[in-house]
Amino acid sequence: MPRRRAAGSPGDLDFATKPQLAMRQLDRLTTAGLPVKWVAFDEVDGRSEELRKKAAKAGLSYVAITPWDYQVPLPSGRGDPG
Repeated sequence: MPRRRAAGSPGDLDFATKPQLAMRQLDRLTTAGLPVKWVAFDEVDGRSEELRKKAAKAGLSYVAITPWDYQVPLPSGRGDPG
């Protein structure tokens, strides 16, 4: 906390993972009504099923980078390497 105070950061900040931060950004985008049609996720965000579902629910297409050995859950229930 002393380092955050010294840097001038607000004291009420909570830890959030990278995908959680991305979901907050998606919420702000859709709430603002911006004309966004698709989003791109890096390797960390691309692993988040919750984030991918949130983008799809918002009607956004997405491109997600995933590790070569990551199992991508498909609507059929199968998982194929990413």
